[in-house]
Amino acid sequence: MKNFEPNRAFNTEVAAALGIYQAILIQQIRYWQEKSTHEIDGRKWIYNTYQDWSKQLTFISERTIRRELKKLAELKIVRVAKYNISKFNHTKWYSLDEEKLQEYLDNKTPKCRNGQIGQVECPREDNGNGKSGQFRTGQVDHFKDNKVPKNTSLNNQQKIKEILECFKEVTG
Repeated sequence: MKNFEPNRAFNTEVAAALGIYQAILIQQIRYWQEKSTHEIDGRKWIYNTYQDWSKQLTFISERTIRRELKKLAELKIVRVAKYNISKFNHTKWYSLDEEKLQEYLDNKTPKCRNGQIGQVECPREDNGNGKSGQFRTGQVDHFKDNKVPKNTSLNNQQKIKEILECFKEVTG
């Protein structure tokens, strides 16, 4: 029997709100921060190259790790800095901002209007007028298996696909 890697754990609430890759990365940062002795400006920091992350998380590609860490940084859930002495060392340092994560999770919870689950706001989608998109019960029933009807215009097909993706994120 092969030696198996240790089991990986992640928070399912974080996975539902952000995605499984981001949940795994957040948990990995938490793990290393607990062990870290690098405290800068009152925060614990860890450092890794994308290649190092890829070695730790062999089931996630380096490209995906790069993309997902960038998203977490844009959301300010993970702080990224360069605290390297040498100018040619581009290793990034990471610190998880637990407060920002909790704030994001609190705001990401699906909101229902009039006590009906039938209308859900999608916090991710902005339809250009500053209002988040929404979908109603029954409207997605025709789109089984993410297939859009053939007689739908290309512009509407894209909108429908975005709504379905958002629906999947909101409902987990």
